Amino acid sequence: MRKWLTLIVSTLAATACGSSTAPSHTARSSVINANTDLTFAPSPDTIAAGDTVLFAWHAVPHNVVWDSTPAAVANIGDDDDGFTSGDSSRVLTVAGTYRYHCEIHDGMDGVIVVQ
Repeated sequence: MRKWLTLIVSTLAATACGSSTAPSHTARSSVINANTDLTFAPSPDTIAAGDTVLFAWHAVPHNVVWDSTPAAVANIGDDDDGFTSGDSSRVLTVAGTYRYHCEIHDGMDGVIVVQ
């Protein structure tokens, strides 16, 4: 009982002092589909900083070219051919609004809000 009580008191004291012993954000994945109707869905998509965004391709070639981001993020398939199937992901760690488009299809764009 004494060890258990000491552990509770130590944890409360560390939390009160701003220690980093509190649980951190658990990273999750969000899937954005590059659809055959030339849309990204969902868009806008809202995620937490540190989450992974998985872009899934379906038959039609697409790519992801970032227009504006609060932090450097590598484009995905930014050549003339793009990707036609499979998936590719990026971990977004900095809060802000990330705007992107498919360079292959005019008007196909999306937004990710990282909180």
